Amino acid sequence: MYAGYLVQYTELSPNYAGVLIGLGNSIGTLTGIIAPYVVGVLTSGEGGQSVENWQTVFFIAAGIYACITVIYGLFSSSVRQKWD
Repeated sequence: MYAGYLVQYTELSPNYAGVLIGLGNSIGTLTGIIAPYVVGVLTSGEGGQSVENWQTVFFIAAGIYACITVIYGLFSSSVRQKWD
């Protein structure tokens, strides 16, 4: 896991890798704040804690993960940036 995303920051900008890691982790932490609220909304409505509601939660999470993986795969680069 670390070989993928932590090395990417260092390759993009060795001088600002710490700042980039901090920004990336801050944005990633937002999902940990938002996800419980979304799960609560989806599982407290009609049907409550039903299998169908939990499947919806899973499919949303899997869809987001798949989309981000494709975007990262298509557009990521490890070329050192000019602003470094």
